Amino acid sequence: MHKRLIDFDVIDAHRWQRIAGPLVYMVTEADGTLRYIGRHLRGNALHGRWLRHGVVHHQEGSRNRYIGHLDRGAGPLTVWSANTLELRPYVRLEGSPSEEKIACGLEALWVARWRTQLWNVTKPRRVPGVLDVLSGT
Repeated sequence: MHKRLIDFDVIDAHRWQRIAGPLVYMVTEADGTLRYIGRHLRGNALHGRWLRHGVVHHQEGSRNRYIGHLDRGAGPLTVWSANTLELRPYVRLEGSPSEEKIACGLEALWVARWRTQLWNVTKPRRVPGVLDVLSGT
């Protein structure tokens, strides 16, 4: 299937190539507005989630939002990430959920919190035992 290419530049090659999942990632506009929240559950680095054959590849719905944003000349998008080990100090855990459950749980909590401004199409289900210390839920 033919897909338009999305040009990209890597600001921090160390994170891109070495910080492994499970992790949560966010996409922001140039002004910092949060637009997308996702998770990467595999143990490889984030580029394994975003690149296929050396080009940006993402789910079709989100990809179309990214391309539409860029076509409007709204400026570059930035992808931020943090793996679950980095996020543990900011999460309340009941029991001992796996790293994958922590990533899924944070994605669900944060999508629920910022839902009205996000491009996310699906609403992930909450994960019992993962609580956000910022909201207390």
